[in-house]
Amino acid sequence: FAGAYHRPDQARWERGYAAITVPDRRWARVDIKSIGLLPNVLSQQAAVDAGVADSLLVKDGVAIEGSHNNVFGVFDGVVTTHPASHEILHGVGREFVMELARGMGMTVVERAIPIEEMRGADEIFFTGTTTEVRPTVELDGKPVGDGAVGPVARALYEAFKTEALKEVAGG
Repeated sequence: FAGAYHRPDQARWERGYAAITVPDRRWARVDIKSIGLLPNVLSQQAAVDAGVADSLLVKDGVAIEGSHNNVFGVFDGVVTTHPASHEILHGVGREFVMELARGMGMTVVERAIPIEEMRGADEIFFTGTTTEVRPTVELDGKPVGDGAVGPVARALYEAFKTEALKEVAGG
């Protein structure tokens, strides 16, 4: 690892992040962690070139996951993410956030999310080991929900930080 991981600046997190959609050009078994990550890197480079934080991979009209993280949409309070299948990398952060959400009494659903439905989500956020819970307030140049960090992402981020610190401290 080239350097220490640094938690995002809180003021930056409060503004939220932007993402773009890109075609999912990965191979058919993305659930297998391998060194064949060129399509992921190219997808993230597209985000960098667009001046945004994340790229949302879309396959056959369905929002799949980020280039290096998992994605969730919130629809009428229901936390929703793509099912664990061969189409996503089953991230530890994804499972951790689903566990946190359920523990907080939130309904969590795993199902395919058409990209057009995702565009109308109340909230979108990406999760991952270094992503933690990153709220997306803009997708393809258009606001997500009211264009501000939503209450679900905020609550999950606070729980993520609290629980992660307990894990680091030894339980």
